[in-house]
Amino acid sequence: MTSAGDDNVTFTLLDNALDFIFEATGRLGSNATSRDLKYAVLHLSSGIELILKERLRHEHWTLVFQDVGKANSRTYEAGSFQSVTFKECLNRLKGICEVTISDADMSTLTTLRDKRNRLEHFGIIESVEAIQATTARCLIFVLDFIKDELPGQLTAHEDFLAKIHQRCLE
Repeated sequence: MTSAGDDNVTFTLLDNALDFIFEATGRLGSNATSRDLKYAVLHLSSGIELILKERLRHEHWTLVFQDVGKANSRTYEAGSFQSVTFKECLNRLKGICEVTISDADMSTLTTLRDKRNRLEHFGIIESVEAIQATTARCLIFVLDFIKDELPGQLTAHEDFLAKIHQRCLE
């Protein structure tokens, strides 16, 4: 997944996405603390957003730019651009990539994103059960999305994805 040779650390967009999801799953469970749940939401939200952007990138790399008209390979390779917002990413997936995302899944993803925003920027008072229910639904969504929308890209990540699946069963 990653390499750390020659004083370089390398992560692809998909590597980062799966790593965030893996970190989130490690913080969920019956013994999760409030802090664990906070970081589970933050990491899971980031991981899902990156998975969605990976699907856009798979369609065409310019789609990950907020302003597609300003997309160029130099800024893309350098990673020095404003990437597409979460909401616009979903719109592009549905409108350009013709990905089907149900209204229920859209609602669940938006709920997770709202919880993430409140946790990161404002604070939150939320029941443990509500956070666990949202994260569980989002994990089901993202694992199905990966299987359905990124199948050809997972060969190098099968072992890591199996670890994520295993954590979801614990």
